[in-house]
Amino acid sequence: MRTCHGALLLAVAMVLLSTGMCTVPAPGSGLHEHHPPKHAPVPGPGLYSCYKVLYSDGCDAETCLDKCFSKMKGDGICIREACKCSYKCPTPPLDI
Repeated sequence: MRTCHGALLLAVAMVLLSTGMCTVPAPGSGLHEHHPPKHAPVPGPGLYSCYKVLYSDGCDAETCLDKCFSKMKGDGICIREACKCSYKCPTPPLDI
């Protein structure tokens, strides 16, 4: 590999890393700290976590957990006054 090819490869790698295309965001601290996941398994290979706010007019931890599991087969957690549900979602279709 010539020096110009190495420099070009380094430049492309730096652009990809700086845009966040090749990185995964770190999970927020304390998301499951007080209420560990009870129902939904951890997403495995080929599965992604999706999030949905089920309701935002007051939240009870057990009700949120139960509603999230019954509606989305996921884990619900109260964040302020909202019930946030995390669940498995399928792999997005590939653009070919």
